[in-house]
Amino acid sequence: MHKNMETIKKISGAVLPAAGAALVTTVIAMGVAYLLSIGIGRQEEAECYQWQSQSLKYQGFYLTQWQSEQCKVHGIVINAPVK
Repeated sequence: MHKNMETIKKISGAVLPAAGAALVTTVIAMGVAYLLSIGIGRQEEAECYQWQSQSLKYQGFYLTQWQSEQCKVHGIVINAPVK
């Protein structure tokens, strides 16, 4: 029984730190992904507001399909034709 306990201690001594490191790495990666998604969303909104301003400023201004869809996702209305 004594040898079994030593073996368990050796295995757990190697496995537990690796599992902890994997968990920490996963949490950090998820945090970075979350922050990137927030940043990308804010950048998309800023672009939409810029296009909204340009649509009021420039006659003949139009949006492409992807621009229109991007702004719809963020609830930003731009009164410009889509081409």
